[in-house]
Amino acid sequence: MLKSVLSAAAILILLFAIFFLPAAARTRRCPVKMPETLLSLYQNSDSIHIARFDKTEDGEVSEDTPDYTAISIKKHFSISSSLKGESRKFFVLDEVDYRYKNTGAVSEGPDESEEMEDEEGIVPLEPGDSLLLFLKKSEDGEDPKLTDYRDGTKKLSTEEIGVYEARIKELNSIFAAEKVEASDIVQWLIRCAEDPATRWEGTFELLQSAQNMEWQEKSAQELKEKIARGEVIEPEDAGAEQSEELFETGSIIFAKMLDANQKQALSDLLLNGASANAEGEEESRSIRGDAELVELVQRWGDARLPTYLLEQLRNSSDAYAVSELMNSISAILDDQQASSLAERYSEIAYEEDSGEVETENEPENEASADVDSQVNSITEDSENDAPAASSFEDEAVVESEREEPKKLTYKEVRQDILARFLERCEKVLAKKPQVHIQN
Repeated sequence: MLKSVLSAAAILILLFAIFFLPAAARTRRCPVKMPETLLSLYQNSDSIHIARFDKTEDGEVSEDTPDYTAISIKKHFSISSSLKGESRKFFVLDEVDYRYKNTGAVSEGPDESEEMEDEEGIVPLEPGDSLLLFLKKSEDGEDPKLTDYRDGTKKLSTEEIGVYEARIKELNSIFAAEKVEASDIVQWLIRCAEDPATRWEGTFELLQSAQNMEWQEKSAQELKEKIARGEVIEPEDAGAEQSEELFETGSIIFAKMLDANQKQALSDLLLNGASANAEGEEESRSIRGDAELVELVQRWGDARLPTYLLEQLRNSSDAYAVSELMNSISAILDDQQASSLAERYSEIAYEEDSGEVETENEPENEASADVDSQVNSITEDSENDAPAASSFEDEAVVESEREEPKKLTYKEVRQDILARFLERCEKVLAKKPQVHIQN
């Protein structure tokens, strides 16, 4: 049924990681792992419970090295209610805790000796924390285990658990039907996106679907072009064609089923200020899933998006966030000058604010040449704005100062690049025609 074919897309993502990621990344014991959404956790879990974390009990030392000590531990959970599968009152999770002697204790998944480097990380639990437990049957058929070593526990507030409980009960109804309708799941994903508590659950799933669809379309087009040129079709090329049916019945169907009204609803969710704080609070807050929502709306060509992103850009103080926003905006506007400025900013985004920009007559590379050009431009503007000397002595002082111009900091250069970028984007937007949501 749909449960098995939906998980097929996840298998293809894993194969993609094996064949296309750099060898260094593949040889790591703990490769980068895709996060599990509520939909995937639901499908892969035999039971789901609302629980409270009670305590951790230390067991025997299984390994002791100069760098770390490995200790068997038991995590105890009390279960208040079950949302799927068999009911139970308690759950005990067996793990191995690697406590590093130089850096402090680091909790990891069972039998993993290397620190995980996933984007979200494993959220530490404190006694009394409320959470959702996603469990599946163990290989020995006795005590269950976490569905996913990282995402099998989802730490949530009481209010958030209420939202998740409603979404899980909706999935119970959807998958209880004799025939599971993909359209019902799409609408469910949109409901997830509408609530800040579950926004990421919906937008990440839809974004993955859109990216899978684009990959499939690109592969199919490349195959057609090879056939038209009379080239020999390699087995991997034929495999891409054969995977079309798999993608069609897997998660790719979610992106294909989104209609104009649903796209408009998601666009309005982002662009009409749905990410603002509750009424009475002055500042908006960042909600997990907004970044994925931006990527989705960007694909649909909503004319309001550049203005929205520019407003986010003006309110952002983090250099890395500014760099990402500049790159997104310049790509949407498709303007060479804006792209050039965004590229210049990215080249120095990592530099310390107080670091002084070194300029040389012969820059070592193109990146430093761009920065040198920017510095010279700022310096010239500063000199042009300086008042004229009123006497011979003043001219001598000015000439002396010109011999050793004031060095600019990277913060000053970034501020200037950003100001020019904003000015350029405003000019481009003023000339852009209105763009409507694409079907």
